[in-house]
Amino acid sequence: MISSEISSGRYELEERPYTLIQIFRVGRRMGDCSTVNIGGTLRRATCFPRVLADRPKIEDVERVAFCFLLFFDDKAHYFVTNCCASVVDISNQYPQQITQSATEKMTDFAEVDKAIDDNPKVVYEQLKEIYDSSEEIKTNIDLLWRLGKACFLWANTLQKKDPKKKLLILEGRTYATSAYTIDENNAEALRWAAILIGSATDFLGPKEKIEQGKIFKAYLDRAIKMQSTEYSLLHSRGRFSYEVANLTWIEKRLCSALFSEVPHGTIDEALSDFLEAEKYSPFAWPENLLYIARCYAVMKNKELAKKYLEKVEMIEHLDEAEAEALIEVKAVVSKLR
Repeated sequence: MISSEISSGRYELEERPYTLIQIFRVGRRMGDCSTVNIGGTLRRATCFPRVLADRPKIEDVERVAFCFLLFFDDKAHYFVTNCCASVVDISNQYPQQITQSATEKMTDFAEVDKAIDDNPKVVYEQLKEIYDSSEEIKTNIDLLWRLGKACFLWANTLQKKDPKKKLLILEGRTYATSAYTIDENNAEALRWAAILIGSATDFLGPKEKIEQGKIFKAYLDRAIKMQSTEYSLLHSRGRFSYEVANLTWIEKRLCSALFSEVPHGTIDEALSDFLEAEKYSPFAWPENLLYIARCYAVMKNKELAKKYLEKVEMIEHLDEAEAEALIEVKAVVSKLR
């Protein structure tokens, strides 16, 4: 976010220059502040990232800058310019009145949405700090589903064996389902509730997995009715069909015992959804491409499976989870005749 020009007191963001006015003066005391004076109005400093070092690192400055972007969006140059033991005062340097509280400003998540796909961990930390700042903000729907999304995206960068992956998915499920409970007509809350409920089934036992799978399908069907060309939902429906098609005999018997009928899903249906997800995705999505390769592998179509593996191999900077999955699918495809 902040360029090497930081030493000269300026940096570039979205091609707009801002002045870093005495940002390093935040220093250790930022962690001790109980209130922040913004335009003559005191705000809780717990809403802001804490910079604990006497000489903040570049990463610390980025956290402060990012936080101010969350609250002040286009007024991102309102940085801390005075620091004392209990009050940070920026109103003298910038007399413009900013009267909205942090909670009120949460209606604008433009900067979060720009950063969340590339830096989900950083965004998660920022949003979690906001979430923990007050009880009132814990019911903010736009904050909740974005927290769920950040959990999901961060978890998807981690390998299967990493215990943090499960914790993030389950945490994200809580945020997203809470948002949906508050407003069942919010398309994004429904979308991320469906995605995270589905993702959570990977970490459940057979009985709970099947129970949650039924809930997931109900959420998913409603979400797709609201957003019929949303690539992540199409991918999720493809995953559902793929998993159902690969149920073991015992799992199918358990489904029958619990719900009187086995959920429907075929590899053909899964492949159709994955191909639609590829069509509508605005970027080359390794996970979806790998599932297309998996489907062709099940169909014994080695040529097409290899074609989609090659597409994944052409993508630069695969994360750990994607690299791990690529190795797994290549091993399966290599055994095809």
